[in-house]
Amino acid sequence: MAQTEWQRLDQALDRLLQLDAVARERTLAALEQTEPEQARKLRRLLAGLDRSQALEGAAGAELVARALSQWTELQPGKRIGEWTILRRIGAGGMAEVYEAERPLATDAGIAAAPAVTAPPRQRAAIKLMGASVVGTVGREGFLREMAILAQLDDPRLSRLIDAGNLDDGRPWLAMEYVEGQDLLQACDARGLNVRERVRLLIEIAGAVAHAHRQLIIHRDLKPANILLDATGRPRVLDFGIAKLVDPGQIDAERTHSNWRAYTLHHASPEQLTGANTGVASDVYQLGLLLFLLLTGERAFFGRDADPHALLQAMHEGPTLASRQAAQAAIMTARSRGVSPGRLARTLRGDLDSILLHALQYRPDRRYRSADELAADLQRWLDGEPVQVRASSRGYRARRWLRRHWVASSACVLVLLAVSGYALLAAHQRDKLQDERQRTEAVLDALTRLLASADPYALEAGTLSVADLVRQTADDLLQRPQGDAAVQALLMERLAAISASARDFRREAELLAAAHALALAHGLPAEVAARLQLGLAKSQASSGQHELAGRTLQQAWSTLAVADLPSARLLQAQLLREGGDEAGGAAALRALLADMPNEAALAAVRGNAHNSLALAYGAMGQQDQAIEQYRLALATAPRELPGDQDLLAIIRGNMAVALARQHRYAEAEGVFQELLNWRIETLGADHPAVATAASVYSPLLLRTHRFASAWSLLIRHRAAAEQPGAAARRSDYLYNLGRSGLYAGHHWEAIDALLEAAERTQPAAGQTPSGRHRQVLSTLAFSLFEVGAERAALSLAQWLLDNDPRAAGEMRLVLLLSDSANLDPTRRAVLREGLLKDSCLGPELVVLEALRATQPLPALELPPSCEGPVSARWLALGLSWTPQWDLPEAFQHHPEPYRSPLIERLRTGTIDPLPASRWERVQTLLSSLTQSSQLKE
Repeated sequence: MAQTEWQRLDQALDRLLQLDAVARERTLAALEQTEPEQARKLRRLLAGLDRSQALEGAAGAELVARALSQWTELQPGKRIGEWTILRRIGAGGMAEVYEAERPLATDAGIAAAPAVTAPPRQRAAIKLMGASVVGTVGREGFLREMAILAQLDDPRLSRLIDAGNLDDGRPWLAMEYVEGQDLLQACDARGLNVRERVRLLIEIAGAVAHAHRQLIIHRDLKPANILLDATGRPRVLDFGIAKLVDPGQIDAERTHSNWRAYTLHHASPEQLTGANTGVASDVYQLGLLLFLLLTGERAFFGRDADPHALLQAMHEGPTLASRQAAQAAIMTARSRGVSPGRLARTLRGDLDSILLHALQYRPDRRYRSADELAADLQRWLDGEPVQVRASSRGYRARRWLRRHWVASSACVLVLLAVSGYALLAAHQRDKLQDERQRTEAVLDALTRLLASADPYALEAGTLSVADLVRQTADDLLQRPQGDAAVQALLMERLAAISASARDFRREAELLAAAHALALAHGLPAEVAARLQLGLAKSQASSGQHELAGRTLQQAWSTLAVADLPSARLLQAQLLREGGDEAGGAAALRALLADMPNEAALAAVRGNAHNSLALAYGAMGQQDQAIEQYRLALATAPRELPGDQDLLAIIRGNMAVALARQHRYAEAEGVFQELLNWRIETLGADHPAVATAASVYSPLLLRTHRFASAWSLLIRHRAAAEQPGAAARRSDYLYNLGRSGLYAGHHWEAIDALLEAAERTQPAAGQTPSGRHRQVLSTLAFSLFEVGAERAALSLAQWLLDNDPRAAGEMRLVLLLSDSANLDPTRRAVLREGLLKDSCLGPELVVLEALRATQPLPALELPPSCEGPVSARWLALGLSWTPQWDLPEAFQHHPEPYRSPLIERLRTGTIDPLPASRWERVQTLLSSLTQSSQLKE
């Protein structure tokens, strides 16, 4: 057996030994479904261990019994050294704990006291090694705890007072006695709010950091091991499974021990896998503790029934604390002094990001120390940018504005007024008085806009700045009045705000109105052309490419020189959208060659490299595409929030290009970095996070990780449902549907695809876009998979009749549907065409055999057939060898695949399509019949 295989088997055995008999059997049964050979070997090893332990037990039973018979419970009044036992506090698997006291020592020895006054006494918690840990290992662990406590000197830790051995040889230690409550119970009983709970966690992290500086790792941080004393100070107890490490280990490869005790619900991933534990393990447990303190629920509640399930959940990441809080019971929220909604809003953003960073699966991606975690929490308390998100300048600006709202509002107004004045004065310098009046009008409008806005908008009945931007835009569009130049300027600014929120419809309305004002009131021609160029960009962003081309052509002749690079970029992008990839690439190369290397054009240059990379990728030139993406990342600006969006787009596109070259490990690394970066800089609930998760998911689908894709997208559903995510929601829903179909959520998948199709549906009389056709094709095949053949056939037939590029799956739907009623000639033509497809051809033959209950033919499926086709192939028990470099974790834990199509072909059962869903399909079909592409 290879060394790596043996190590893997050893780790699996170690995890099994931590489970009880029921959980162990359940884990082995699940393993037999995916890795039967490893499960067989583990069962043999377990059987051997049982036999050896039985022999050892028989040999040592007499010795152990003799020792245990002498180890009786200590009774009140029993003396241990100078200590008198008062009562038994409790007992665990490793130790018994007693309350004890002794005369209080002074500088003069034992204090003498008047006869009428009881002498002062010192109380302690006496910890005595338990009977269940008799033996060398248990004794060494107990003595190790003694050595650890001797090094600790922090008022937030329970300190060692005394130690010794009983007459029977059992070691004991006396610790400072702390009267208090379990941390979580105490916080709830005292009704501590979120800020007070965060302050407590900062104190706890400080105590843990002190232990780390003494080269001690706690490894069992949980509410039961932290008490809140009478003064409200947290006290960290029980270093029973702590580890004393060498100075060189504390920040390196941490510590390793074959003796693995932990509390399941409060363990770190390293403890579950048997990996090295160190500072990062305690940081993870602090994150779990903070999550519980803030939300009242465990971070992985419902997914932590056993170590195997918990480890999978840790891989996927915790539920957002803000989302958990939104679902919290009224009493949970009230114990924190707020409503569930207010609690969720308090946690959203910075605290969500802090928790996600502390609970990263990989130790090297967490906070580097407990001090770092405490510092970020202190920044949150102080209203300063937290370190985990501080790389975004836009985020830092928002935090500054929140701390200094009144002063910053005035600064913004002055800045906008000055910039507005400068712009207007540049156009009509001979009308200085008019410009001053216009500047005052801009100032008054922005003052009204910001003065009545609540920047937090946390309670019902208040307005956020975004609400007021929308209201102001409505007023400008419905009741234009006053100076036309001022109104056009305001409309252009409000259009830019709308574009940043991806509200392209509102952006286009504002720019069209501003352009009309410019023409009607004789504003300079270059101003009108600039507004028209912006309108063309907005139309292109919303998929109206033909209209965008006409708008751009109208503006071209009067554009200012400074606007020409942006216009040429849009022109090249429209060529690509029209299917002319080569023409678009040529135009982009010419633009990059002609464009001066000026900072003002950095965004255009980065966009041009990104667009050229997309063109190369579409033409199959992936090496050139990746080179252009690297140039785009090197040249794109990084100053403004919008720049961060461009960088995210470029990174995502580059990951897609890497995946197309089957460089999956590299692609996955880029996707994960992109997702983590967006979460850390924007907050986990930002729409851009949902976009990052959505573009990541196709890689998971191509590599048969359907459950992981579903889990990833569901985890960021709240971000996808934010108002600012509306423009990209169809992409999110499309990928959610594709993953859910094969992850055991097929009706949720159908609903997601129906909504994606409805969102991409063209207006009456307009041609369905390529994206809409793609969604319809996936919806049609998904309906076919679940057995809704009538609906699937209707969509598939329309696509085949109206789109020569319709996916081959549509032919598969017709050929395998019982209700297709194909005449022999057409069936033969469709079948002959599909057999030429290297992936779908073999699948057709195999599915036909399955449908006819015949033996499956021994056919080859090319390695290039990735995604659902090859997953179905493997599910049928056929062989297929991928050409990908999947992460090691996936190779060890392949995910189950659930195909509704295979299941119904095997069993003959069909889950009928509910009437409500069939009505939605009919509505889509009705829209298609009204389009210009429908053949009557």
